[in-house]
Amino acid sequence: MQACVRSVCVDTCGADLSAWEGALGAGLVPVANFCRSADAYGVIGAAGRAPVVYDLLASTDDDDFVYAVSRWTAQTGMDIAPSEVATVRVEVDPAWGAARPFPNGFVAINADETALLFGYTVFVSPESVPGEIFRVTIGSGETTAFTAPGNFDAAWIDDADFVVSGLGLGTVADGHGLYAYDASEDETAHVATNLGVYSGAVGLTADYAIAGGSAADFSSQVFSVSRSAFDGAFASGTPIDMMLTGSRVAAGGMTIPSAFSISADGRQLTAAEYMGPIRVWSVSQDSGSLTLSPQPNLASGTFTTAFAAGDGRVMLRHSDGLLLVAER
Repeated sequence: MQACVRSVCVDTCGADLSAWEGALGAGLVPVANFCRSADAYGVIGAAGRAPVVYDLLASTDDDDFVYAVSRWTAQTGMDIAPSEVATVRVEVDPAWGAARPFPNGFVAINADETALLFGYTVFVSPESVPGEIFRVTIGSGETTAFTAPGNFDAAWIDDADFVVSGLGLGTVADGHGLYAYDASEDETAHVATNLGVYSGAVGLTADYAIAGGSAADFSSQVFSVSRSAFDGAFASGTPIDMMLTGSRVAAGGMTIPSAFSISADGRQLTAAEYMGPIRVWSVSQDSGSLTLSPQPNLASGTFTTAFAAGDGRVMLRHSDGLLLVAER
């Protein structure tokens, strides 16, 4: 069950690989195809070692919804050997009516790989989007749930504190924006407002914070502020009005999708357009204001998401598994 793409033979995972030659970006060569579909992924890539993947699988058990997080190593030439990190059960709330929870597309792992975040939401109505964020301790599997209506994405501020893009977090819920959790104080702060009518991605680097949202017509808008400004809002609890004081992120007239990912060093932004290519921009910043320069597209067609995987490698998600590719 293998097929050759760009002179490299990889497992097909039951997919038709005939279009991959043209779908992969210039300079990308397949390394291995890992046949494990999941509802969300998080990838840790480090120099000198195979990427580590955390994935989230959603299932049902009677009237409960079950979310299972597993960890495995994307080792070329070896079978996937996932180990369970944690399992969370969510009971159906009668207030949801016919609506049911669905997992959001993120598994956020902190820098020292001691904890991760994932979440779900339930679209009851435009005015009611209940949900939760789960903080999982890696190793023990201990899980803490946080009320997080409308959560879309989350990122770690440090190894203990985190920020969520959504309608609220814990006891604070003031509409679409960014909300941060202070583990030492067990408190939540509202850190950014005026991102749009719908939530988008959020990312933090040593130099800046970046967050996306969508207007009422679903057009994307992305804003950035300096990391010092973000940290000041986190400490004071006074949110930043991103429309007034944030910098609008654009690149040569191109609109940046509100769902994006930022590399660990903050120098590269990746975003997949709906039914379009996975685009890449190099990032430079000055006091939180970002300048983006387009780079060659990573992929198009069947590929929907990209994850940095270390050593110049990237993992691309497609409908039948994950493809690990390397840059020439």
